Amino acid sequence: MAEEVHALYADKYETQILRKFDFVAWVEAKIFEVPLSDILKREHASKSKWQRK
Repeated sequence: MAEEVHALYADKYETQILRKFDFVAWVEAKIFEVPLSDILKREHASKSKWQRK
């Protein structure tokens, strides 16, 4: 399934949608039964680290 997810992020049309709502994070939250906000906070923190470097 990871290959399909990476393909979504590589597709310029899919990334337009993913900027509005991260469906991948939503699915991850459902699978692991954690709040979506926790997943989004983690993703935001990891992106911020990369931008600072």
